[in-house]
Amino acid sequence: MDDYYRNKISLCPKYIEWTRLSDNSEMFYCKTTYRKPDDETKLLAHIKRTIVTNDRAAQKRKKPKSESLTYDELLEKVRNNDVYKEFMKLEPGKQKFYDCKNYEKGNADDEIKLMKRISNRMNCNKRRTSGVDVEIGKRGTVVADSVGVDVEIQTKDAAVALLSLNNPRGGMRLHP
Repeated sequence: MDDYYRNKISLCPKYIEWTRLSDNSEMFYCKTTYRKPDDETKLLAHIKRTIVTNDRAAQKRKKPKSESLTYDELLEKVRNNDVYKEFMKLEPGKQKFYDCKNYEKGNADDEIKLMKRISNRMNCNKRRTSGVDVEIGKRGTVVADSVGVDVEIQTKDAAVALLSLNNPRGGMRLHP
């Protein structure tokens, strides 16, 4: 155990309490009872695990958030997007409704907000479909391949599906 954890453990109130206990005494820590001196290494390991976990959480909190994209980077990312193309064709003063919000053409802030929204949506769609290749086959059949597993989903007309429930051979059932 290196000096960093040795110092942290020596400052821990539960370890200080442990050192003041007499032999054959018991101490309760994190739903476990430890008997002195037999369980000292177990207690030290548990305290160290707790310190390591808390240190990792603190490091995650200190980690800076990713920087937002510049105007040029946003433009490069969304310039081929259909929504952005429609927005650019609008006359100044007209509005484009996208993702529950109106964006006004000619307003620089709205243009940047729209570009960020489109970019975020594109990132969200990437995460949602990563690892799954989807292709449309003949007659509306969707074939998805994920990690070597083929899944075939037939898209049927709702009426045909309901009729096939009544008549397993297909077609309309005229007589009960």
